[in-house]
Amino acid sequence: MADFLIAFNRRLDIEGREWDGVSITDDGCYTGGKQGVGEFIGCKFGIEATELSKYLGRTATKEDMKNLTVDVAAAIEKPKYWDGFRGDEIVEQGIANDLYDTCFNQGETTGIDLTEQAAGLPITGKMDDNTLAQLNNE
Repeated sequence: MADFLIAFNRRLDIEGREWDGVSITDDGCYTGGKQGVGEFIGCKFGIEATELSKYLGRTATKEDMKNLTVDVAAAIEKPKYWDGFRGDEIVEQGIANDLYDTCFNQGETTGIDLTEQAAGLPITGKMDDNTLAQLNNE
């Protein structure tokens, strides 16, 4: 079965592992979720300011973002981007990696929709048993 940490670390190698304090035009780097709204705190590990704030239960600060650990980033991302498409139940790691990347960058529903479309299945936006069976060649 696919392993979240493999997909997560692969994405980190693409996304970057450092705090990004220069992307002032990236909506995700602002605590208000839009450029110029709230405080600019940057992003790290692909985690946006609003995601970190939600996880912390308060508005995140620039220091919170700079000090974000890989473990906390994984704790934020796994339920949001992996569990929804039932990544632990996918047999092929490569398929799970690609679906994780798509869900992370375009949203869970879009990632699953595209998977269903490619498999010639009805588009539901939910990883049901039928879609999972198709992915696993069952």
